[in-house]
Amino acid sequence: MPANLTAPGVYIEEIPSGVRTIVGVSTSVTAFIGRARRGPVDVATRVTSFGEFDRVFGGLWSQSDLGHVVSHFFQNGGREAVIVRVHAGAIASTATVPGDMVLTATADAAALSGFDHLRVAVTHEAAPEAYALQITAEDAEDAALTDGDGVAYQVTIPLSLEGDPAAAIAGATTGTAPAIALAELSSAPPAARPSATAGVRGTGDAVRLPIPGALSFAAANPGTWGDQVRVTISPTGPTFTLQARLVDATGRELESEIYYGLVHTQGALTYIGDVLRTRSSLLRLAAVPTAVPAVEASATLSSGSDGTPPAIGAYEGNEASRTGLYALDELDVVNLLCVPFPAEDVTQIDEAARAGFWSGKALPWCRARGAFALIDPPPSWSSFDAVSADLANAAGWMSSLQSPHGAQYFPNVRAPDPLQENRLRTFAPSGVIAGVFARTDGARGVWKAPAGLEATLAGVLDLTVGLTDGEQGTLNREGVNCLRAFAGAGRVAWGARTLTGQDRAASEWKYVPVRRLASYLQQTLLRGTRWAVFEGNDEPLWSQLRLNIGAFMHQLFRQGAFAGRTPAEAYFVKCDADTTTQADIDAGIVNVIIGFAPVKPAEFVVIKLQQIAGQST
Repeated sequence: MPANLTAPGVYIEEIPSGVRTIVGVSTSVTAFIGRARRGPVDVATRVTSFGEFDRVFGGLWSQSDLGHVVSHFFQNGGREAVIVRVHAGAIASTATVPGDMVLTATADAAALSGFDHLRVAVTHEAAPEAYALQITAEDAEDAALTDGDGVAYQVTIPLSLEGDPAAAIAGATTGTAPAIALAELSSAPPAARPSATAGVRGTGDAVRLPIPGALSFAAANPGTWGDQVRVTISPTGPTFTLQARLVDATGRELESEIYYGLVHTQGALTYIGDVLRTRSSLLRLAAVPTAVPAVEASATLSSGSDGTPPAIGAYEGNEASRTGLYALDELDVVNLLCVPFPAEDVTQIDEAARAGFWSGKALPWCRARGAFALIDPPPSWSSFDAVSADLANAAGWMSSLQSPHGAQYFPNVRAPDPLQENRLRTFAPSGVIAGVFARTDGARGVWKAPAGLEATLAGVLDLTVGLTDGEQGTLNREGVNCLRAFAGAGRVAWGARTLTGQDRAASEWKYVPVRRLASYLQQTLLRGTRWAVFEGNDEPLWSQLRLNIGAFMHQLFRQGAFAGRTPAEAYFVKCDADTTTQADIDAGIVNVIIGFAPVKPAEFVVIKLQQIAGQST
């Protein structure tokens, strides 16, 4: 009712319609867990192209197939990937940008009489930007500083950067040979004028002028990639500028960052530690600085390590600390899960460990999160006979992988490797298959089986095992989805069964698109009906739920997601006094019952031919 009905006239009041549009969730966000050259560790990081993966995680790497598998994903139609980098024993590169200057002194043996030890003292003089250098013998009784002709002397001269210290020394000595050769100071004298003394031997030594403001850095994440990062500090009054450059082996710049107006004071808006932590992909501050750097200086990071191939525990991670697999808990939606273990190498992770990871960790996680696992063949599946023997074994590879939330694919794929002059190499197929899933979802919908002549494997030039129709028939009955090569069609995905898709299992979740459609409905309705929480549990709420869920289901029906000629045959939505009793209302529960008729793929197209007997006219 309008708030104030005073003057006669027409009043308009808006009445809520109860329509709350339900928008479907994504269906092809694919998570990859593996070892990468660089990048955040145990952090779920989104990338939307292989170029972005290259920038964040270092691209293709000879020590891991993760980069290749992610490349296959995007090549086959993938749009959004989530990367979790794992490692074992990798160490971040480090460096300290010095806060002091170096003056190198080398004694002239011809000017010494039997003793190879001098004392060099550098002190600040009153003149601006000038130092005094004093050279004496360490022990006057044993040796004397001479000009080479036996004449001893002591010299004190100013060191100004406007001149040449070595020339100044030569001019101050007598005879033909200066007693000491000097190199320039490594940088301009700072505002603070320190002094230093050091012994010098004939082989050369350095006098370091200590200046406060040294900065210690570490690479943003572990790996030898950090050894290619060079950092330069330039003081600008009370602040300083930092430049970090990532270069390749030839010195070509790959990435550059520059930050102005930095300070060493914690809590300040431009505190160097906070700026690097939140903005830099190359550097982190390794220690809290005590002063602003006084001189311009540079350093190259070093001592990084890639560690060793991680064991299965790194992939499993820890749920409490959200590492490994559980780093994905930070995300709202993950649709597909790929863990590309080495296709042929079982040195670090054997088949039993891989099977235990899938059955004990990954598949239960997928069930809880509404995700779907794409499982690569184990290394022992090297031929059809090997697979058949393993499937006949009660303790074989697939014996523990009984879940509708995943699918097994066979065989491995052969694709060019840019790191080996594009020679063919064997790779796990999960990245290719995930890309096919994403491409099919975008073109046809999650209810379409990601298989058939449309499911071509882009970038795949061969398969490790060629299968006949009869051999595939044997594997298909066991729930193994095969990759095939057909003349004129190339290499395609030619199977759409879940891990419970064996004929003998008679599972209602036999087919991949049926399971994925149900997960899509669950995840969408979970998010699309949150508005109903704490609303009044009565007919107005029930009718709104029926209206909004019904509209969403009808839209899917029109797109071909359900079987049936009419909406009544395709789906139903119930939410009323029959589904929600008074006992439910008292317990704060509202029940919505939804049914749908899934479209199941036509695995077997049977064409019956019959001759027509000749007829007389």
